[in-house]
Amino acid sequence: MKSKELESYKRILIELKRSIENALDGLNEDVITPSDSTSHYPDDPSLMAGDEFEKAKSYNIINVDQSILELVDNAIDRVENGNYGVCSGCGKEIEKGRLNSKPYAEYCVSCREKLEKEGKV
Repeated sequence: MKSKELESYKRILIELKRSIENALDGLNEDVITPSDSTSHYPDDPSLMAGDEFEKAKSYNIINVDQSILELVDNAIDRVENGNYGVCSGCGKEIEKGRLNSKPYAEYCVSCREKLEKEGKV
């Protein structure tokens, strides 16, 4: 991969990392900060259940975002180590279309599908 392309992908990855970190900051605040919905009726089970549902949803989003953030960090490391865009499974170049849609991709489509069938991802 050409150095201009690598720098372009690195910029995309860094921007994606910032975006995820900002989203995580907001979600963490939502989970930590108590909701106002139960302040008027603290014993109302329906309000408490709604709050718990929203918290659980936020925790799930946080977990997914943290997983993607880890993939993005790994991709940035691959850019800096000179092996970005190379499939970790077969060693072939990852298709540009895949990198454009998932710049943190570690595997080509074929290897990813194989890993999914084997239940490894």
